[in-house]
Amino acid sequence: SVLFYPNPVTDKITVNCISGSVFDILVQDVSGKTVWKKEKIANNSTFNLAFLSSGIYFCTFTLENGDKEKEKLIRR
Repeated sequence: SVLFYPNPVTDKITVNCISGSVFDILVQDVSGKTVWKKEKIANNSTFNLAFLSSGIYFCTFTLENGDKEKEKLIRR
């Protein structure tokens, strides 16, 4: 399972995979357009998302074992 905080985010977000696996993140806007992607992320990583416009996004986390989790992200 993947935890990310804070949500809503204003600039920086921290992502943590409970299983400790290396994983990838794909962030898409509500139309499905990819706006940011990061591969091979270490556990407990922090990223600056200040470049995103305010709104709703969807994060797809792909775990090392291939499982995927999709979560809603709100950018203030």
